Amino acid sequence: MVPKNFKPLNLSCRQVCVCIKDYNLEQKVNALNQLGTTLDVETKISVRDLSDLSLCKYIEFPERKCSDRDCNNCGIYSVVNWYEPLITKSSTTCNQIVKYHQWETTSEQYEDRKGIKKRTNRLIQVQKKQPVSDVVKEVSKSMEQFSSHSFRSNFQQRVQSNIINELPMDHCLVVMDFSENLSLQPQDEIESAHWNIKQVTIHSIYIVRHALESTIQKPVFNNALTNRMNIW
Repeated sequence: MVPKNFKPLNLSCRQVCVCIKDYNLEQKVNALNQLGTTLDVETKISVRDLSDLSLCKYIEFPERKCSDRDCNNCGIYSVVNWYEPLITKSSTTCNQIVKYHQWETTSEQYEDRKGIKKRTNRLIQVQKKQPVSDVVKEVSKSMEQFSSHSFRSNFQQRVQSNIINELPMDHCLVVMDFSENLSLQPQDEIESAHWNIKQVTIHSIYIVRHALESTIQKPVFNNALTNRMNIW
């Protein structure tokens, strides 16, 4: 029986391999959006639009000096100015506390089999409770690096799209990614097999081919237990 304070995992909207910078910033902005709706303050905004507020106006991509925060005409002060009505309204209503979740690295201590105490770093999801002004300060601080992070991601995607659209005949685009190990979970698992799960390493390769003949799309599996392949 599931306890009342536990929420079942919803696989239909579950996100995996999420960027920690994007997730943490989005959680703060969503929490401020919810509070703005509660207090009837028009400060609801997306992370992308909030980033654009801190940059000079652009057509396709922002200027490099704007993303690197070297421009004198724009900056993260626009983020604080945007949330100023929310800070003022919350201060007059018993200083509202904002609740949100973040992924953080914590240091933990444990004992190994020999009884020796060791420390390790672990990523865990924690709940934060802060005043509105403190959350706004953290959002503006995160935005200082997020704009350049978003610029690099969008620019790389645009360059890849342009290469695909202008790919010459009999050429191909190859994108390789060394993914983490994937655990193989059986449909029916005995109790003693829970701590002895087999894993496979996924080396995904995305290929776009421009040729007259069709290309068959199918995965290729390798039974090798060691990775000794050299890619030049």
